[in-house]
Amino acid sequence: MSTLSYWNLTAEKSKYPRLETSMSPEILILGGGITGITCAYCLAEKGLKPIVIEAGGLCDGTTGNTTGKVTIQHGDIYSSLNKKYGFETAKLYADSQTRALEFVEKLVKKETIDCQFTENTAYLYASPKLTLKKSKKNTILP
Repeated sequence: MSTLSYWNLTAEKSKYPRLETSMSPEILILGGGITGITCAYCLAEKGLKPIVIEAGGLCDGTTGNTTGKVTIQHGDIYSSLNKKYGFETAKLYADSQTRALEFVEKLVKKETIDCQFTENTAYLYASPKLTLKKSKKNTILP
């Protein structure tokens, strides 16, 4: 059984040359995962010229080994934020997640990215019969 994700096994990947010369960019982004590439894209949209450097292949690491799911549903984090920091903070977090999801949807349409982006319904279930304990990573354990 392979430990590579579906994306890393099936995606056609572009090869880029190794950096062989010294450069002095105004904006240097370390890491070519989804965050670094998105940051570079947004800066380029504003007319800037960022340079992205990546030790491995673009989107091969954490990004390439994800499930490909884009979601604003993060377990019970909203409840935890509400309890610890209050409703407004939980709402700010929820709003930021909604805007991020909307950004991805608009970008897929604008750039005509063939990535099978679809909207789907998600549910979060709790079992009143079990005593649930939280781990340090906000994962619910029975």
